[in-house]
Amino acid sequence: MTIDTWIKIWRTGFAIAILGAAQFVVCSIIAMVLYPGGTIETKATSNYRLSQNYLGDLGREVALNNKDNETGSRIFNGSLILLGVCSIPFFLFLPTHAADRIGWLSVAAIFGVVSSILMIMMGSSPADISPFTHFVALFFWVVTTFFCTSIHAGCMLTSKESPALGMALISVAVAMLTVSYIYHSTETAAAVIYGREIPLKSVMLQKLVFVSWLIWVFAFSARTLLVTDFSEYAERRSWQDTDDYLKQLEDQPWTGQRK
Repeated sequence: MTIDTWIKIWRTGFAIAILGAAQFVVCSIIAMVLYPGGTIETKATSNYRLSQNYLGDLGREVALNNKDNETGSRIFNGSLILLGVCSIPFFLFLPTHAADRIGWLSVAAIFGVVSSILMIMMGSSPADISPFTHFVALFFWVVTTFFCTSIHAGCMLTSKESPALGMALISVAVAMLTVSYIYHSTETAAAVIYGREIPLKSVMLQKLVFVSWLIWVFAFSARTLLVTDFSEYAERRSWQDTDDYLKQLEDQPWTGQRK
């Protein structure tokens, strides 16, 4: 594979991640408009309520007020599946965020790819059709996202070649929000099990986790596409043999983001 081909694949991967995040935002808004109504506290309500409805409610084929939500659920679940697929390239190229932290970033990438697969599972298993699969996938998505963003944050903060501090802090924010969401989700689960009043903190936290995750993917993808310097990639001259060219690349390896 030539250097030019590699760069094109690399750029395409991050562009796909950006498009995946953008389409999910648009489709979620459409699904919110189409949602008939009903919340975990009050079934007989109309419309989608940000402070009382989980994102997963948009994927229900039958809304919580027992009205049909087939169109909205198809839009939301389809966009969630597509988001999971589009985020895979982002994680596969995660190690390129800092060349001096490739080892740990590769570990983060593994957690990231697993989280993408779990996202696809969530979209394929609506909460009212396959609740066990949906909530198990959601739980492990949050856990794998925490490990991925935590490792990524550590690498970005300690790398000599990482992006600006502000970008690294986005990773920190996502990791902290996932921990908070896990904690409040256990409170919600306990309330359901023991028949107590369900705390609604986790409803908004879930949205904050997803929004921050989307910002993380979008911001790093956009910045990487815009500022990565490929000038030190040495093009192969027509007169060079393979050994000379490979030796030239070893002497001038790509060290990631320069600007």
